[in-house]
Amino acid sequence: MKENNLNPPFLYKMFILFMIISMLFPLTGKIEFPYNLFGIVLLIAGIYIAASTKKLFKKTQTPMNPEANPVKLHTSGIFRYKRNPMYLGIVVGLTGIALITGNPVNLGFPITYLFLMNKFFIPIDERNLERAYGDQYLAYKDHVRRWI
Repeated sequence: MKENNLNPPFLYKMFILFMIISMLFPLTGKIEFPYNLFGIVLLIAGIYIAASTKKLFKKTQTPMNPEANPVKLHTSGIFRYKRNPMYLGIVVGLTGIALITGNPVNLGFPITYLFLMNKFFIPIDERNLERAYGDQYLAYKDHVRRWI
């Protein structure tokens, strides 16, 4: 299967780059110190959530590409609380970076990422999981929220 160039890792890396570039342009109405430091907490939390999920996927040899065939239905650990912890971690981390930069415009990037995941990537993943695990996945989906 050929991997699409427009994929979740590419998108979040591009959004990080755009936020860094935005720091070169002067802006009024910035998120001032010390309020922007809350972004550090969010960045660390986001990295922890995403990295923990990635580690679990590696351990269980679960592909991270939403178009790949699932090999395991994860329902324990963080998956007891959220169906998409990897994407959640990335959104939280992007929000942290946006706050750290102090540029309120950068808050649009995590919102856009969340929208793109909901619209284009999560439906593919959920369709594959439903096809592979049927009623077991539907029961899980009924009891565990996607995001918050």
